[in-house]
Amino acid sequence: MTVPVASQGKTYPVLVHIPPRYDARQPLALLFNLHGSTQSGARHEASTGTDQTADAHGFLVAYPDGGVPTTAVPLPLPAGYFWNVPGVPLVGGVPVPPGSRNDVRFIGDAIGAIAHHLCVDTTRVYATGASGGGRMASVLACAMSNRIAAVAPVMGVRAGNPDPHDNTRPDPATCAPTRPMPVVAFHGEKDTVDPYGNGGEAYWGYSVQTAMARWAQIDGCRDPRVSIRITATVTLDRWSGCLGGVELRLYRSSIGGHTWPGRQESAFPGTGAVDMSISANEVMWSFMKDDRSPPAAAGATRSP
Repeated sequence: MTVPVASQGKTYPVLVHIPPRYDARQPLALLFNLHGSTQSGARHEASTGTDQTADAHGFLVAYPDGGVPTTAVPLPLPAGYFWNVPGVPLVGGVPVPPGSRNDVRFIGDAIGAIAHHLCVDTTRVYATGASGGGRMASVLACAMSNRIAAVAPVMGVRAGNPDPHDNTRPDPATCAPTRPMPVVAFHGEKDTVDPYGNGGEAYWGYSVQTAMARWAQIDGCRDPRVSIRITATVTLDRWSGCLGGVELRLYRSSIGGHTWPGRQESAFPGTGAVDMSISANEVMWSFMKDDRSPPAAAGATRSP
């Protein structure tokens, strides 16, 4: 279904997938799955296959469009959208056009609108996304920890903007959640768009391991990182002993490119290999459903 979301003086249609066993009397978890730069919610729904996971396990999935149309950017780009990630430029270093929608506020408005139309357990609202959508999910972890229970950035985990004085590290002032945040991230070590190590475009900067180490600081994780090879190509880095009983996980693929693990459909031209030895969809849902530290300011919101 399409849910109308009023935000900042305009109304935006948001695509929401409802599992077949939906019962308006039983609150369900809600996962925001955010598309990559120049993509759209509808195309992202098709490429990630998260609907099948939602149908199997019984949760709602929202696929909104980002707040910056590619038509507003002076570059030859396909029709689609960017997310307005606060404080960083778009692809190619292009600044966000003045007057663009505040996408953090928009996601907050979308939570309320979807909960008005459907039976949502608002203690179990999660966010994932690919590339620019993964960076946007990371922003939600930093800025909306009172409403987002956990995040699962795919090829996009961040822990704040690159420091303007040293982009090999995050600026701590740009990520200050009000509670420990569970994070499960996925990244290919062969990613040339958002590199696993330092580098890339102005919005990227520091490495994936630096991002996860910063989350370990934010979450007060006492135990050292433990690395476990779980398939021939995937290693799990795990941080535990964190405040509130939360946990951090990074699934890194030695062969993966700028792609969604377990979904060949996510391999756009030039993005590299897809690691099919794990399913990001199944892994992230298992992590989210077992999360023991939901936001405190919530409850079940039922449709009227």
